[in-house]
Amino acid sequence: MSFEGNLCYCGSGKTYEECCNKYFSLLHISPRKIEESYLFEWFSKYSEPVKTTFIKKTKKYLYQISEYLDAIIGVYYEQGYPKSIVSDVYDEGFTGLKNSAINVLLGSTHCLAYGLFIPHGVLLRSFLEICFTIHIVTEDIKKMEQFEKGELSTKKVLHKIKKIMPEFITDFYYYLTANFAHCGPFHQALLMPRACYPENYTIMVGLNNLALSTLIYHITLELAYLNDISSPQFWIKEGPTYTETSSILDWQYLFYEDVVADFPPDEKKFYMKYSRKHVKPKMKKR
Repeated sequence: MSFEGNLCYCGSGKTYEECCNKYFSLLHISPRKIEESYLFEWFSKYSEPVKTTFIKKTKKYLYQISEYLDAIIGVYYEQGYPKSIVSDVYDEGFTGLKNSAINVLLGSTHCLAYGLFIPHGVLLRSFLEICFTIHIVTEDIKKMEQFEKGELSTKKVLHKIKKIMPEFITDFYYYLTANFAHCGPFHQALLMPRACYPENYTIMVGLNNLALSTLIYHITLELAYLNDISSPQFWIKEGPTYTETSSILDWQYLFYEDVVADFPPDEKKFYMKYSRKHVKPKMKKR
């Protein structure tokens, strides 16, 4: 196709010769109209429709997670707790860890809504590593120093986490590692992103991943600020020791049951689409 004298498809208002020609000539390609271009065609087909339909189908569950997350932020970000229980010197670093956790959790939700199931799980694995780091640096000032220098290894963090965090948290981390953090023969992580919203398996798994991650963040922050809390829900100060008496754990179980009932992985519904092969969760050997 000849672009001579035509305005550039990128929308700059310049002619193609004045604008993008110098780039595409280096690539040795003749570009198509922007709406026909690979990424923009995908955006048009999936982006807004995927997000809108996903939210419509999952609004009840997203609302519960959103309100729970807002309550966590309201307590541990806005009610006068110290920015850092480590040291005033590390206020900025510790606040950065908390903000990073929120941003990664939101990013994972965004990926799920747009059909990016594998990146959704990869981000949640990073989210858990941030949670683990929050615990480690509040327990030992030297670990905060190592963290800021980039010398705090994941292996060391996991070793310490196993000694205090409930087993289901480390199991969830291993689950994310085994199912989302590998490319190659384990799963086809580099497949073309597609609309996951009609598939009940990805909705069921994704929503429960998000709910459990939000719960873990609450457990993590309560442990970090345990000395400032009059009535903790997950921890007994002596020890400290984790306890399973919180009604929030009942919510998480009920959430799981309701999601599975609404998006059953083995029961076909007329408004759903189904993959030929389900992704079967696998645990990494410890």
